[in-house]
This record gives sequence, C-alpha cells and structure tokens, in this order.
Amino acid sequence: MQEAFIKLEQGRKTVMQYEAEFTALAKYAHLIPTAEEKCYRFLEGLNRELKHPLVPLRIQEFSKLKWARLIEIDLTASVSRYEVGSIYDVSMSRDEPSRER
Repeated sequence: MQEAFIKLEQGRKTVMQYEAEFTALAKYAHLIPTAEEKCYRFLEGLNRELKHPLVPLRIQEFSKLKWARLIEIDLTASVSRYEVGSIYDVSMSRDEPSRER
C-alpha cells in the first residue's frame, strides 16, 4: 500500500477519483504526519494543468484543495466552448456558392 501511495498520480482520473484513491491509500500508508505534507503530496500527484494554478496558493488544509475540482470544471468547460467555437467558425467560413436565382 505504501508504494502505491507514493507512486499515486492523477493521470486520466478526475480530481474526485484521484482524491478518493488518495484518501483511501493515505489511511493505510501512514506516511503523512501533517496536514501540510498531505496537501503537498496531493498537489504533487495532480496533473500539471491543475497543479500550477494551485501551488502559489500554498494550501495547508486538505479541504481547501476543492479548488482543484473547480479548476478542472473550468478547464473542461473552456475546452468544450473552444471545440464548439471551432466547429462553428469552420462551418461559417466555408465558401459555399450562393443559391440565389
């Protein structure tokens, strides 16, 4: 269990899935003596696009790491808007012949 905990990274998991696995493994690993170290270890396992905005906040309470989930939601929404916008832009920029008679 300790090795699984040490190597744990978010990878393709959602933040909620990663947090659930992290919490479950942390109970058995007994490697995190303080709340600060728990936050640090959680942040280290997050994907880069989620970790970078959180590091400057110096979060020391695990409950405040909910910000990772909010960032994930925002990034997902941004990607969705971008994809929809790209499809819209492409369809509007086609050179279609006029159908006027």
